[in-house]
Amino acid sequence: MNLENGLEFIINFSFLNYNLRYNENENEFYVKKKEGWRLKKFSDNGKGYLITGFYFEKNKQTFIRKHRLVFYTYNHDFDIFRRSTTDNFIDHINGDKSNNSIENLRIVTNQQNTFNQKAKGYTWNIHAKKWMARIHLDGKSKHLGLFESEEEARDAYLKAKEIFHKI
Repeated sequence: MNLENGLEFIINFSFLNYNLRYNENENEFYVKKKEGWRLKKFSDNGKGYLITGFYFEKNKQTFIRKHRLVFYTYNHDFDIFRRSTTDNFIDHINGDKSNNSIENLRIVTNQQNTFNQKAKGYTWNIHAKKWMARIHLDGKSKHLGLFESEEEARDAYLKAKEIFHKI
């Protein structure tokens, strides 16, 4: 455990009785125990996000994703617990869920958060016997057209993505 290197932040969850320290160089959190600072362990939640648990109530564990905790470290007005609002999502700019550096995180809307998803944007339409391109906007699918070649459908999707998927 090297707490000597990097910037350190004390996060006082006074209403939760947790003291955390964040080491920016190691991208690690430490929790204060009676015997001193201990590394806070994170595990993969099966969807690529690192999570850790806190006991805020007796026998009731709450899990928090690491990227939300990192973002909170630098933005104390950010609500790490509310994910239901449309503008309280944290986006990994480069799409890598394991890269939780503050430079790779930003607040986005729910729709903007889907823009990084690795979607092809086109598929073979068996009835029309052509390639069909579409893009999703505001929870709805927008038809972009039918195309003779896969390349044309892909190009149509990528052009639409440049127009509609801006953050």
